Amino acid sequence: MSLIQCSLVLVENMAFPLPDKPSIAVLPFTNMSGDPEQEYFVDGMTEDLITDLSKISGLFVIARNSSFTYKGKPVQVRQVAEELGVRYVLEGSVRRAGGQVRINAQLIDAQSGAHLWAERYDGSADDVFKLQDRITGEIVRALSVTLSAGERVARTIAETTDPRAYDAFLQGREHYRRWNIDAFGQAVPFFKQALGSGTHGLGAPGAFDAAPVCEALREAEQERHGGSRLSIGAAASPLPRR
Repeated sequence: MSLIQCSLVLVENMAFPLPDKPSIAVLPFTNMSGDPEQEYFVDGMTEDLITDLSKISGLFVIARNSSFTYKGKPVQVRQVAEELGVRYVLEGSVRRAGGQVRINAQLIDAQSGAHLWAERYDGSADDVFKLQDRITGEIVRALSVTLSAGERVARTIAETTDPRAYDAFLQGREHYRRWNIDAFGQAVPFFKQALGSGTHGLGAPGAFDAAPVCEALREAEQERHGGSRLSIGAAASPLPRR
């Protein structure tokens, strides 16, 4: 994703009125890994950022389906802001090589064209959740959003997650969204791998909430065996973390 122009937004040109709280669109991050096979990972990170920001009551966040219509397109900040009715736009890129991850992110005020915040994050693939949390925290601070007591507590709770299970889920979801019989068959083993067993699967104590993965697996297997068309359901949503 490349935002090639940061021209000023006129409020009267917006398709929707601005909400009464900070509004933001998170555009699909660009895969800078030089490997198209990493696209699922980059998209998954973008979706998780959207989900994490959506949990903050002081923010208005554009849904994933709307933001992802701009995937792979050269767009202007003004265009995004006017079409989606938001003031702020977050864009970025992800480079994943071996066990390392580099994330570049920048937050732009579409009304002024100013960069409110920009940062680069480097870490291991095992730290991906911490990196996502840092980006969310920076956005909250940049927009001067006041967190509720419950939101503050939620952000301070340490999360025990398994990056291997998370990666398997993202790959399964990528296949699932192609919505054809072959893709459902390809998704199933990844969902099963994500569920796993023992200390490394999603069903392990302190890991992800396994319920969405179980539901996604059930739907994928039913569709693969000729079941009735179901909604995308659990596999359409980012995977919850405990």
